[in-house]
Amino acid sequence: MNSEVLDTRGKILSAAIDILGQKGDFTIREITEKAGVNVASINYYFGNKNSLLKEVENYYSGILYRIQYEILRNESLTPYEKLF
Repeated sequence: MNSEVLDTRGKILSAAIDILGQKGDFTIREITEKAGVNVASINYYFGNKNSLLKEVENYYSGILYRIQYEILRNESLTPYEKLF
């Protein structure tokens, strides 16, 4: 895969993350405008809106996982502090 492919996919995903974070939902049209791509690109990389939403969910899940992991590894916190 070349960097242009990753760049287009990344632009679409980044636009979806931004818009979803601001509004809680998005339309394909909003994504295409923000990412500067056409609908065919979204269909090519993600298939449909639900698949794109799943990728955004994976992005946020990854962030939460890393935060939780760092809390659990933090030896300066008590077990109670790690839970709350």
